[in-house]
Amino acid sequence: MSLVRHWDSWERARSEYSSIDVPTLLIYGDHDWSRVEERESDRQIIAGAELRIIKDAGHFLSLDAPQEVVQAVVGFANHPKES
Repeated sequence: MSLVRHWDSWERARSEYSSIDVPTLLIYGDHDWSRVEERESDRQIIAGAELRIIKDAGHFLSLDAPQEVVQAVVGFANHPKES
């Protein structure tokens, strides 16, 4: 219920995404409950953001696919894009 109770604060936070000015990697599981359109919208709002989808994983990636998350983050950190 906490997730539902705080939904409006998530939407307010999204209005801040356009001010992010550091290299950003968005990682989602292919079974995440977010819609594909929301993911892509977030990627477009954050200048230069990269989007990665991890197969056979849901919303809780650190539990579903911890090694894949580490690989994605380390790979992103080792090959930063200039913003």
